[in-house]
Amino acid sequence: MKRRRDFNPLRRLASVILLCLGGMIALPLVAAADCTPITVEQMFDIAESGGGLYEGAPYLLGGNAWNPWNHSVMGTDCAGYVGKAWQVYRPIEVSVQDYNINTAGFYCGLDCWSRVDRAGAQQGDAFTNDTGCIGGSSVHVILYGWGPPLGTFALYEATSLFARVIHRSAEFDESYVAVRRGSLQDPGIIGRRPNGTHTGEVRQPIIDAYNRNGGNGNVGKVYYNGGGFLAHDWGNGNAQDFIPLDENSHSGLWQGVIMQPNSRSDMAYWVHGRIREVYSGIGGPGTYGYPLSDEFYTTPVSLGQGSCGWDTFVPTMDFEQKYARYNCAAGDWQFFNYPSAYGEMLQNRSFETGTFLYWHRFPRPFNAAIYAGGAYDGTYFLAFNSGGATPPIPQPGETAISWYQDVPEAVVPGQNYTARVWVRCRTSTGCSVNLAVWGLNQSPNENFSTGWRPVAADGLWHEVSIRQSFSGRHDSLRFELYSGLSTEVDIDFTSLTRS
Repeated sequence: MKRRRDFNPLRRLASVILLCLGGMIALPLVAAADCTPITVEQMFDIAESGGGLYEGAPYLLGGNAWNPWNHSVMGTDCAGYVGKAWQVYRPIEVSVQDYNINTAGFYCGLDCWSRVDRAGAQQGDAFTNDTGCIGGSSVHVILYGWGPPLGTFALYEATSLFARVIHRSAEFDESYVAVRRGSLQDPGIIGRRPNGTHTGEVRQPIIDAYNRNGGNGNVGKVYYNGGGFLAHDWGNGNAQDFIPLDENSHSGLWQGVIMQPNSRSDMAYWVHGRIREVYSGIGGPGTYGYPLSDEFYTTPVSLGQGSCGWDTFVPTMDFEQKYARYNCAAGDWQFFNYPSAYGEMLQNRSFETGTFLYWHRFPRPFNAAIYAGGAYDGTYFLAFNSGGATPPIPQPGETAISWYQDVPEAVVPGQNYTARVWVRCRTSTGCSVNLAVWGLNQSPNENFSTGWRPVAADGLWHEVSIRQSFSGRHDSLRFELYSGLSTEVDIDFTSLTRS
């Protein structure tokens, strides 16, 4: 539910000069059965029908009715207005006069609502200063909107000060206490943020992430932490904060936030628990960007991030600038550079070590050599079946041989990678090669390739490349170039980059 934030704050201490007079109407503190269930969004739809920043229904002592389309008729006082927004003690149209609660009822009635700590106020709570439950000319009640509940915040009220219903910003001193209506349904404000309209703007990816991660049973309920109850701007994206349904467990460790980066129009992700503390402690999105995944599990041993054991899966999360993983040795979350974040991923990519360092042959050793002179890049190049040697004898099921190199990489869904290699054919009848990129160490592995590409026997270097987007998560990538069993192919200037 999005509420306007584009009005000019009017700052004052309301309890000193604001007159509601609702407390002067003598009403017994009685109620019918439990309050009818209602959502917070429904409360504010009712409240906004009574008026806004520039116009509103008339203030009328003892009234609780207005015409949503004609604010010059009927009227309401403060208690009637909040009571109608809360729909207590029964659902009733806003245009029907049915005054059944005064300011004293909000603090002393407590039939289907309860007093709460004002510092932890939530959208839709009522603030009242009629704590003596005796009425009087200075008592008042308002509907809390958003903002620091002990500072200047947005609110809805009917007040004699402006002689009408108004939606504005103000300060209220410590004599005002908070009361929360019971029988609240799902708050109905997941994924909504203000955009200057009555209905606001729905961030569907935030709703999807909320449901994907277990809804209020896991993610919890919306929480005010200074950014607002609604989805709100945070760095280069939108965020919505949550705490558990059990407020007794409310601590930093259990808070969470669902975040949607501006770079992704279709996805949002839940950051919670200890990783949220670590992430926020280093500056949040301003340091390593927005999350690119929910929490998932990987084996970190091969990446040198602590001795967990090969069978131990540890939590991992991907962010725009780095990825986070629980470091078993350190006993806490840490952030690590993507191997491909800035530039080339392959080692010994032009064979300038004069060796096969970092490269492997598959499916078994075969004829190969490193040659100097005539390279595409630098001095050296690698040759398959070098020097006219007898080709390897095929084993059962073998149709090709390959050179490959594996590199650690936290692959995230939707990330693109580009592989390139320069090849030269030294077989008079021509050659064929197949360039592939593998995503490994997650189930299932993914493989993309160029398919078999002919290479002319013209003695020239030719580039072969592939760019592909992965749909799954992986711990490492494999760059692999296949060649036929009976051809001689030179390779040089290999490349694998994130693109």
